[in-house]
Amino acid sequence: MFFEADFGLTSGDHLEVLLFVDGLGNLNFVEIDVNGNSSPVPDEIDILGSAQHRQLSASLLRD
Repeated sequence: MFFEADFGLTSGDHLEVLLFVDGLGNLNFVEIDVNGNSSPVPDEIDILGSAQHRQLSASLLRD
């Protein structure tokens, strides 16, 4: 995993977006969880506020 962002939802839950790369650095997998994968992802997502980045790889290239 090289990137994770946490979004607050209007329901009070937290949506997590996790990005993973393979050994060559290519995007390999995207995981979407709610409350640390303890709740189902809702059909309609209503995000409250901006993303709060929780983890960012030090080797991630900047623009």
